[in-house]
Amino acid sequence: MGLKSEYAVESHSQGSDPEKMHGAPIYTEEAPAVAGEVFVTGDTLYARIQRAVSKFGVEPRGIERVPENERTDTNLTKVGTMWFSANMVVSSFAIGALAIPVFQLGFVDSLLTIFFINCLGITPVAFFSTFGPRFGLRQMVLSRYFFGFYGVKIIACFNVLACVGWSAVNVIVGAQLINAVNPSVPGYAGIIIIAAATWLVTVFGYKVVHHYEFWSWIPSLIIFLIVLGEFAHSGKFSNLPMGVGNSEAGSILSFAASVFGFATGWTSYAADYTVYQPANVNRIKVFAWTWAGLIFPLAFTEMLGLAIATATLDTVDTSYADGYSASGIGGLLAAVLFPPWAASVNSASSSSPSASSRTIARISTA
Repeated sequence: MGLKSEYAVESHSQGSDPEKMHGAPIYTEEAPAVAGEVFVTGDTLYARIQRAVSKFGVEPRGIERVPENERTDTNLTKVGTMWFSANMVVSSFAIGALAIPVFQLGFVDSLLTIFFINCLGITPVAFFSTFGPRFGLRQMVLSRYFFGFYGVKIIACFNVLACVGWSAVNVIVGAQLINAVNPSVPGYAGIIIIAAATWLVTVFGYKVVHHYEFWSWIPSLIIFLIVLGEFAHSGKFSNLPMGVGNSEAGSILSFAASVFGFATGWTSYAADYTVYQPANVNRIKVFAWTWAGLIFPLAFTEMLGLAIATATLDTVDTSYADGYSASGIGGLLAAVLFPPWAASVNSASSSSPSASSRTIARISTA
């Protein structure tokens, strides 16, 4: 049985009357696709705006189905790098760090929870990513066939809440890091900066987002590797023992729920990033690239956050605990990148021009 849709839109290339596109909803045996030229054809204000923004690479299509002849993005590598970049971020680092100060877990039990729960949580994302090439529809539109026209509205409300929560985590944790590194930048300013930069990329749509994500994981990975190296050099890691009993089980389940929710939260967007892949693309390859692109950054950043969070329990050197108390996850990262000895160097440099010159030279060559 073919897919059904409430769109009364036939492909422009099939000779449909554009005036009927705004008529009453009808149901057809096969969900119609909307050709790209439909959006820029005509003399309406909408068409003129579409023609203007298309010169800058803005995607004209919204939730409309992508015709098969326009699904020409054959680069499966971009599927993997899209998810890799999207999760090589401070917010996933924050999820792993929660295991110690919030759930009071040990290191090994938290490590195992992160790995196995992420493997479970990303599987639905990889599975639904294979639906994009097959149907050419965004994930929330596909959900109409699972939940019905009215039932999916409830799912859409949940998705809005998830998007708000996801965005809040990203901008707040990022703003904490900016404030910890540069206290002269207040938290609200950091939130505005990150939100504006995110909007600037996402407003262009599919092609620009994929192009940006194809490269953006590189500086992110370099920064996290620097964090890893600095923390390993500090010797502050502590292999906290695993707990026992009902309290341990409850903490594991609570932490697992946080990890799972973060990983599987991408499911509501899964097909969005593959709608321009050819309909005959190998679904196993799409699944594999998505799964791999998710598991590596999630496991790496969350395990790194977990390892660094163990230092917050150090009773001798409290710089990590102080940083976390002052600026949350951003302060914890700042404690790694700007250890206490840096403050003493800066203090000494202020009283000696030659010391200041040596400090600047050292930072420049670092």
